[in-house]
Amino acid sequence: MLLDYLILVAIAGNCGLLGFMIYQFHRSTKRMTDLEQQLGGLFHALFERLEKFEKMAPDMEPPNPLVGLIQSMMESNTTKDRDDSGQFVRAEIIPPDQKE
Repeated sequence: MLLDYLILVAIAGNCGLLGFMIYQFHRSTKRMTDLEQQLGGLFHALFERLEKFEKMAPDMEPPNPLVGLIQSMMESNTTKDRDDSGQFVRAEIIPPDQKE
């Protein structure tokens, strides 16, 4: 008799836990749907503004972030013996007896 009661309590507890999990899943999917709708509205507004900008300056291509990253890496790794136009300048030769 006690074993039957404990089995029923365990089954009821598992059913309650399962119901709670289903409820939480439903709430999280509703939140995800709301988030998707908000993000969709945000991207829609962003693309509308970008299209207006494109109509104002049709010949201008939007900057590519990868190109900017490569350019900054190249600038930090290049030697500093170039002038403003990018041409190499003559190196200054310091004789060994004048070194500090």
